[in-house]
Amino acid sequence: MSNDALDRDSDLENAAERTADSAKRAADKTADKTKDAAEDAKDGVREAWDKTTDAVERMIPGDSDNDGN
Repeated sequence: MSNDALDRDSDLENAAERTADSAKRAADKTADKTKDAAEDAKDGVREAWDKTTDAVERMIPGDSDNDGN
């Protein structure tokens, strides 16, 4: 194989590695954003649940959740 062909093969390999690295970084960034969004949603659901159960407990006599209130 000539030096030109070897250089082209090397250039292609380098480009493929850069593309793979870029794709992995993008995937990792997306995974991090998804994880953050899931945590935010989980916190929001928990807050809404707490507000709802507190409102229900105020309407119903007794301590339905045993929190002393």
